[in-house]
Amino acid sequence: MLKHASPRMAKLISMAAAVVTDIGAVTGHMATLCREFRVPTIVDTLQATQVLQTGMEVTVDAEENVIYRGIVRELLTARLIDQTPYEETYEFKLLRRLFNKISTLHLTDPQSEEFTPVHCTTYHDIIRFAHEMAVARISQGIHLKPWGPKASSRRVKLPIPLDLVVVDIGGGIQEGISAQSLSREQLSCTPLHVLLEALTAPGVWQSLPVDMDVKGFMSSLTQTNLAADSPKVNVAIISKEYLNLSLWLGFHFNMIDGYLSEDRNSNYIYFRFSGGVTEITRRTRRAKLLGEILEKNDFAVETKGDLVIARIKKIDAPNMEERFRLLGRLIGFSRQLDILLRSEGDIEFYVERFFREEMGVASPST
Repeated sequence: MLKHASPRMAKLISMAAAVVTDIGAVTGHMATLCREFRVPTIVDTLQATQVLQTGMEVTVDAEENVIYRGIVRELLTARLIDQTPYEETYEFKLLRRLFNKISTLHLTDPQSEEFTPVHCTTYHDIIRFAHEMAVARISQGIHLKPWGPKASSRRVKLPIPLDLVVVDIGGGIQEGISAQSLSREQLSCTPLHVLLEALTAPGVWQSLPVDMDVKGFMSSLTQTNLAADSPKVNVAIISKEYLNLSLWLGFHFNMIDGYLSEDRNSNYIYFRFSGGVTEITRRTRRAKLLGEILEKNDFAVETKGDLVIARIKKIDAPNMEERFRLLGRLIGFSRQLDILLRSEGDIEFYVERFFREEMGVASPST
């Protein structure tokens, strides 16, 4: 019994007799794994954690979406003598062979020598390769040409030094506004509006310098020349419900690609973070910190060195809005945090601090 159908709980599925959640989608990652393990699963009950109590014996009928109090032996017996499993049908076997050419992913490590077009053997490989190359190109910096009178690129005025340019691809800016400089309130893009609201909230963006020790200072000197040649532009490609944000903050790069609508099956967030001003050890600590916070908020997370990749999808609009708000706070909170992570013990300290101050975030340096 779970509040959310979280990817973090996937490792427990093989040990479960049944899974019931308050929130979740039948097409979500966890529900798919439950079907693979043939574990009866009912999601999106809205109130299972309120009705079902610890220690209560129940029988879960996932075919009819009914939960019975106590053990219904007739139902359990019927399941044992049920018809041939669908995995044995001809149609399933045919679809499985096709699926292996479409969905199987072989290109899992962008740093590998085999991460090349010639090693793409499925459609999933092709999509992953194209995506990684696009992100790599974006992370090198986008240089926008000066806009003319008909340009769709406009700058957003914010109370923080973000220097953000938005490119509206349809419905991302309120109708009738022709000014080249926009306020946050003039944005109709829901995910960007929510994220910026959190990022610019009082106390989130720290403008005072953070104390740096000698080791951190020496490492920062080696990083300075790397970004001096070509200034980066922060760009958001937006529509009313879609956001693709490429955000350079000093020496680290954030990328957020997401969709926020009333259709939960369309909702998703892909978050990518890398870089920093200090040596790799401290940058890796910040990646661990980000990963831990994101996992506690039901993101599926991968970390490698200072790289963080996090995903979440198929949750309803209010919960997805909270995830965009979380990312806004997290970007501000962790902006200079690698400098302060001088030991492994600092990771848990600042994780706890983030959640403790989540409703009114203060600077990590204070």
